[in-house]
Amino acid sequence: MIENWANHSRAIAYDELRFGRNRPSDLDGILILPDATIVIEYKCGESEVKGMQKKVLETLVDDAEKAGKRSVAFVARFYDRDPRNTVNAALCFVTEAYISNRWYDIRKLGFSLKQAMEQFMGGGE
Repeated sequence: MIENWANHSRAIAYDELRFGRNRPSDLDGILILPDATIVIEYKCGESEVKGMQKKVLETLVDDAEKAGKRSVAFVARFYDRDPRNTVNAALCFVTEAYISNRWYDIRKLGFSLKQAMEQFMGGGE
């Protein structure tokens, strides 16, 4: 949930926080429950998840699984490029999922993010 919309569109520059080849990466969403962790990366259009961003998603899921939690990372896409429009996260189209040390292309399932999360959690609440 964005609590301060005025600051939401401000860019954060990580350039001076480089340590060797590594630097911080942003994280779009994470839901931590007592028995599960869901990590979410939103992409506009067909932008690729790569580099440190991909490593962050994988590490969070892998570490949660090692701690005994069911865990997944979803790549959720939206296609409205107008920055004045709010993106409804629940309706984003899920194209990829990372679970148990493997990426899966799940676009053929046609899940919205809400549907994918409900499937992962066992049918919703």
